[in-house]
Amino acid sequence: MVIRANKKELCYLLPFGFFIFSSLLTYSTIPTGRIIINIARVVLILFSLLNMCQKELTLKKLITFTVIVAFSVLIKINADYWNMLDVSLLVFGAEKIDFKKIAKVYRMVASFTIILIIVLYFLGIIKDNLYFREDGTARHSFGFIYATDLAALIFYILLSDLYIAFTEKRNMLIRYALYFLIASLVLIFCDARLGTICILMLIVCSIYITHRKGNLLKIEKFILSYSLIIFAAIILILTHLYIIFPYSPVLTIIDKTLSARLYYSKMGVIFYGYSLFGQKIEMRGAGYEDYFFIDSSYMNIILVYGIVIFAFVLYIFTKIARAKVEENELLIPIIIFLIAVNSFVGQQMFDVAYNVFLLMFLAYTNNDRFNLNRILRRLKKDGRILLQ
Repeated sequence: MVIRANKKELCYLLPFGFFIFSSLLTYSTIPTGRIIINIARVVLILFSLLNMCQKELTLKKLITFTVIVAFSVLIKINADYWNMLDVSLLVFGAEKIDFKKIAKVYRMVASFTIILIIVLYFLGIIKDNLYFREDGTARHSFGFIYATDLAALIFYILLSDLYIAFTEKRNMLIRYALYFLIASLVLIFCDARLGTICILMLIVCSIYITHRKGNLLKIEKFILSYSLIIFAAIILILTHLYIIFPYSPVLTIIDKTLSARLYYSKMGVIFYGYSLFGQKIEMRGAGYEDYFFIDSSYMNIILVYGIVIFAFVLYIFTKIARAKVEENELLIPIIIFLIAVNSFVGQQMFDVAYNVFLLMFLAYTNNDRFNLNRILRRLKKDGRILLQ
């Protein structure tokens, strides 16, 4: 697959691809993953500065970029994560870049990384973290740290593939068969129920986009416009109900269905509470005797990165979805809806190594783009965030 790009696009796409590759290695059992991601982060910073020098740099953009970088450092100090800086650099760098090219690079690099990690596993170079459910079901990770990491990555690769296929008006029948086959393999070998469901939902949603004609019903517009807010509200309400009613049989059944994810969200709120600008929460995954991991993206973001980032992410995604729904364009709202569903249990929504759609904030999408000035005007108009 050849991706045609000019020099300015290459100055973004090359470090972007290297960063995605490096980031995904940290989710494998390859021991040098952290070293490579730090190198990639330095490369990303250098290319970001180079790209800024090549573009028209207004005072507003410079101030906004400086504030966001400073805010990213604050998040790093409080929560000990660089995700905010990674996302900020990649989002700003994506301005005026065709998002389809970004999605194609992501699909290519992420697919290559999966194949590489699985091949290294079968060659015996890296190990498989094999876990078992209580009923004895084996969950293979094939060189990834967790089976859920592999399943989530496959989902996001196929989600980017779905976007590319629709923007290029490709025939979807072959993809339906491929998606179904992959979903079956994910269920059989990884026993990742969320990943399987979300991959199968790609087929259902594709059919919906293809055959849904005419004006949308109010309920359709509401769900597609506010899907992230809806699912965020549901998990927040369930979490706090579980705090108030810890012995509720209904909530216990829900928690069991979610593999205790509701319980750990509840304990996260009880132990740490909410903060504006994030806080350090020590996550301990499978293999630890004192397991503690907050999987839901909504609870993970609001507890780890803070209320401000949580509100900002929901706000921007909702603005994009609403704008597209008003234009009666279904593709991007459907993609955001699928991300919303996956994020109810999965923790990848704010991780650009998985969710490449974080980068469409400033990139061109279907000959349109949500440029920086437009976003700032909307934020100021709505009064959600005051811009000095």
